[in-house]
Amino acid sequence: MAAAVAIALPAPAAASTPRVGGPCTKSEASSARQTSDGTRVVCVYLNSGRYQWQRLSNPSPVN
Repeated sequence: MAAAVAIALPAPAAASTPRVGGPCTKSEASSARQTSDGTRVVCVYLNSGRYQWQRLSNPSPVN
C-alpha cells in the first residue's frame, strides 16, 4: 500500500490596498493598479528594502 505524501505549499501573498505612499509586497512589484479615488499607482522597490505604491505620471503624447 502506498503512503500518502503531504506537500506544504506556501500561502498566497495577500494583496495590499493600493494608496500613494502605502506599502506593497514584493509579489506586487511593477504592478500598476488604481487607488480607491482612481489615482494610478505602481508598486516600486525602495533601496531601504521596502516596497511602496508610487503615483504613475501621465505619459507624454507622442507627436
